[in-house]
Amino acid sequence: MALARAAGLTKCAWAGDEEDFDRLIDAALAGGGPTFIAARIDDKPGVGTTDRDPVQIRQRFMVGLGVRRTV
Repeated sequence: MALARAAGLTKCAWAGDEEDFDRLIDAALAGGGPTFIAARIDDKPGVGTTDRDPVQIRQRFMVGLGVRRTV
């Protein structure tokens, strides 16, 4: 949430439950501009790390853009 606000997003909110998430989605779609909605899916800590290989990061980015296909 702090990163979204630091990036300049003024409409940021935590969803407390599924009903709250639905309400926030409806409000985001009705309002103008970008909205960041954060939701916790469980109370467990993160279990992995992202590989920091620059070549692999670039490859995944290009695949995500649709410029390159996976090998």
